[in-house]
Amino acid sequence: MGLEVDFEKISEEISTSVENLAPEKKRFYRVTTPSLGPSVVRNIEAITTGLKYVIRPMRITIDYPRQVLEQPPWYRGMFRLLENVCIGCSLCDII
Repeated sequence: MGLEVDFEKISEEISTSVENLAPEKKRFYRVTTPSLGPSVVRNIEAITTGLKYVIRPMRITIDYPRQVLEQPPWYRGMFRLLENVCIGCSLCDII
């Protein structure tokens, strides 16, 4: 009751149909898989970069109450005036 398939007959039909094609329509494509080398190297580089940032202590963080960050002599503080309410009074130059 099952469906019986004659694979030899099918393969012969396929080969004859391919042979009957015009020469300009016969095209063969070469399929290659990319090598794993470059992708593995990139992944390892990314993992090592991430581990460097996890393991290395942060340089920006200081122990604020006990250690004050030294400012350069030309530093005059931060603006207390808001940029979005600027009226052009040049008060920020005076600070």
